[in-house]
Amino acid sequence: MIQAKDERSGRTNFPFPRPERTLQFLTAVLALAALALLVVEYGFPIGPGLKRWLVVADISVAAAFVSRWGVRLWLAPIRRTFLKSSWLETLLVGLLALQLVFLVLPVSARGAMEGFRLADWTKVYLVALQVYVIGHALVHASETIVGLGIRPPIVILVSFALIIFLGTLLLMLPKSAADSSKPIAPLDAFFTSTSATCVTGLTVPDTGRDFSVTGQWIILGLIQVGGLGLITFTAFFLVLARGGLGVRQSLMLGEASSYNLIGELGRFLAYVVGITLTVEIVGAVLIFDAWREPGMSLSERARWSLFHSVSAFCNAGFGLKSNSLMNYTGSLRMNLTILGLFVLGGVGFAVMMNLLRFRVGTLPMFRRWKWVRPRVVADEISRMNTHTRIVLWMSGLLLAVGAGAFWGLESGGVLRGRPPGEQAMISLFQSGSCRTAGFNTVDVGRLRIPTLAIMIALMAVGASPGSTGGGIKTVGVAVLFATLVAMMRNREHVEIHRRTVPRVIVNQAVTVVVLYGLAVFFFSTALSITDPGIAYYQILFETVSALSTVGLSTGITPSLSAAGKVLLCLMMVVGRVGPLVVLMSIAGRGSGLSYEYPKEEVAVA
Repeated sequence: MIQAKDERSGRTNFPFPRPERTLQFLTAVLALAALALLVVEYGFPIGPGLKRWLVVADISVAAAFVSRWGVRLWLAPIRRTFLKSSWLETLLVGLLALQLVFLVLPVSARGAMEGFRLADWTKVYLVALQVYVIGHALVHASETIVGLGIRPPIVILVSFALIIFLGTLLLMLPKSAADSSKPIAPLDAFFTSTSATCVTGLTVPDTGRDFSVTGQWIILGLIQVGGLGLITFTAFFLVLARGGLGVRQSLMLGEASSYNLIGELGRFLAYVVGITLTVEIVGAVLIFDAWREPGMSLSERARWSLFHSVSAFCNAGFGLKSNSLMNYTGSLRMNLTILGLFVLGGVGFAVMMNLLRFRVGTLPMFRRWKWVRPRVVADEISRMNTHTRIVLWMSGLLLAVGAGAFWGLESGGVLRGRPPGEQAMISLFQSGSCRTAGFNTVDVGRLRIPTLAIMIALMAVGASPGSTGGGIKTVGVAVLFATLVAMMRNREHVEIHRRTVPRVIVNQAVTVVVLYGLAVFFFSTALSITDPGIAYYQILFETVSALSTVGLSTGITPSLSAAGKVLLCLMMVVGRVGPLVVLMSIAGRGSGLSYEYPKEEVAVA
């Protein structure tokens, strides 16, 4: 075979064109092999003979990964630049080298190091390597999709559909069920995958009883990916693998996160991932000692703490107890921690980023930290922007009003006989939870109809833009009320906190409210047709809970018909991506017109 040598770079060129395409093909094959190994090894019961073959296959995937890295290093024009830009892949290769060093050590030395359980760490490393290979292939796939010029709303919908489909397949695996001889039914797996991906919390199979530990980890992964969005995860992986985002990836991420400063998206992504991991770990540590389950080991306590912390911050509402947190109504630490987690997750990452950069960034000890340094904007340094002010005011107001209404309406109901402090805690917790969190410390099915009506209103408002929650969103409701005030005062412009709200934002708020109302009417009517034996107030509560991705239920979810469960799945998807995004994905974004028709008055009242 004839090879040519590049005199400028000193590397050898292959005679066939575009070796990158060959590497991309090999990457796709390697990713499929890694995915198949993970599914077989952790999804099916396996015997000793097959286990030995799986070990050989794992080693083969690792060897292929190293070979691919070596070829890319050899083809790189500047190897130092390649090592710097592919630092994560290089780190994985280095860790594999350490594993090989351990294998060639003398038997006496290996025996002395067995206390570190290096065999277990080897297994963890192989799984991490396979996950990296799959993620790397997803990055290539996402770049291909972005290059096709598909509209962002369609990409968002497709990404959620892809997660739901993969989650359904994984939850149907025998090892995902508590009894591997009785796998989860396809419809139940689809419903659970949709609920977890859309961070809703409505369940048909019991998460703690009907799913195995493997199934629970799959659900937790779906919650985490669904809470932040597949686009966010892909973009973060792209930053790790490539060191930055392209213009099209930034536009796509901005559309998915409701964050429009293109130049800030890379830093915003770092904030999102950093805040998420920090808050979830701190939350898990805080509730670690609050569990009162008999016979719970330390590993189980850690797993439960992490599961509920992630579920609370992502506003998912999934719990490992059949009655959610009803056994912990008197636990101050549990209630305050879970409440704090889903309130933080509900205010949105843009708000947390603004508070960090424009508050923490002004403190002397943080001024030199590049990642927290505020942008140089004359009148925005050391102050909260209007969006943050609206979110904080609306969140506090809704939390207080909801708690007061719940306490007043249920003081003679589910709160009767409880100490005043516990009544206040339950009221505050449920007020925050019904705005997309989905946890409950009392039986929702026993609440009075006026209380359910108040909760429906709070669920409809939901969380804040750019958060892990759903609903109309707090800012949209605030803009709508400000519009009504401006109309009553006969003012041309809508004003909030001495700032004028652009007309396009007013139009979006009105559109979202109208679309949400139409969706509630349509889906509640359809659900009353598929399940005519259920009271309409329960159907309305279930509909709003699904559309706002809350997850609270009066207890009718498992008893719904198959058609009713499919309808709920559709509601959860619409609620997670937003009715406006769904409409834009169908109709497209219209272009502005340079003309207008003659004006003529019509009677509206």
